[in-house]
Order: sequence, then structure tokens, then C-alpha cells
Amino acid sequence: MEIEVSRSLSRFTQSFLLPAILYLSISCAVFWLPFSPTFVTPRLVLSVFILLVFAQLAFTANAELPSGAPYNWVDLMCFTIQLQMFTVVCLNIFTEWAYHTMKCPITAVHISNELQIITPMLAMVSMTTIMAAGMTREGVMNLQAMTVLMPVLFLVFLLTYMTCCGSTLNAELARSQQREKMTAQQYGDSMGPLASSESLSPAPP
Repeated sequence: MEIEVSRSLSRFTQSFLLPAILYLSISCAVFWLPFSPTFVTPRLVLSVFILLVFAQLAFTANAELPSGAPYNWVDLMCFTIQLQMFTVVCLNIFTEWAYHTMKCPITAVHISNELQIITPMLAMVSMTTIMAAGMTREGVMNLQAMTVLMPVLFLVFLLTYMTCCGSTLNAELARSQQREKMTAQQYGDSMGPLASSESLSPAPP
């Protein structure tokens, strides 16, 4: 007797993978919202709220596994998606801080426009890497290696990108300070003779 067993991904795709991709898309969509004061709260709330919603989906996916199941590829995928959403939250707070606190609207808008493309690409690369590694399950890209690789990937990306953005913010701050200094000098030069003439004592009759 021969028994052939094949695995079907249809239920996993419908119950977990497609909702996870939808949640990732919503998470990355916060950078399409403008920086106006009306959208400050929606930007922050949406990025945090979607992370909490996905936590419920991850709990449901974990509940379908047998009790006492070891760390597996589904756990790694859930952890990676949560890392992606946490990265979006950090970058969203960073752009809001750059726009409203540091008063660097040009750089903040430029960063937000870049993240409209970078964050979906990061999500696609991480998910595709996990799916490709999960097909083989052996070799260099095994579960243990991917468990270490994914956090390192997101940490390196976050630190590198925010460092580059920090240098751009410093350059814009320097230009703003120089512009304010030149404006103050121009006003000072234009008000100098007027102020000196007004400070003179009136001529005796």
C-alpha cells in the first residue's frame, strides 16, 4: 500500500496570508496621509491600531496549532509582520516629530514620500524570503537562521535609514538657521538708521 500526502495552502492563504497582506497594506498606507494637524491623530492611531488587530490574527493562527507545538514558520511569519508594523510605527513617529517639532517640513514630506515605496518593498522582500525559505526548510536559510536574520534585517534598515534622514534634517536646520540669521540682519540694517534718528534728542528751539 502506498499513501501519497500533499499539503494544500488554500485554507492557510484564505484565513491568514491574505488578511496579513491586507493588514500590511493598511499599515504602510499611513504615509499617504498628509501632515496637516487634522491627520496627526489618524496617522498615529492607524499605525498602532492595525498592529493590535494583527496580534489577534496571530493569536488565532497560533490557536489552530496543536498544544505544545514548537516554534515554526507561521510563528516566524507573524513575528516578521509585527516587526514590519513596529518599524512603520517608529518611522511614522519620526516623520511627525521632524515635521511638527523640528520644523523641517521639506525633509519630513520627502521622507514620507520615500516611505510610501520603501515600506511596501521591505514587506515584500521579508515575506518573499520567508516563503522561499519555508519551501526548502533545510540548508543555510533554515528556521533558526531566519529567526536571527529577520530582526537583524529590520534593525539594520531602521538604524541606517534614520541615520541618513538625521543628516538631512541637520542640513535643513542649518539652512533654516542661516536664513533666519540673514533675515534678522536685513531687518536690522533697514531699521538701523530709523532707530538711530528716532533716538536723537530734539533740537532746541
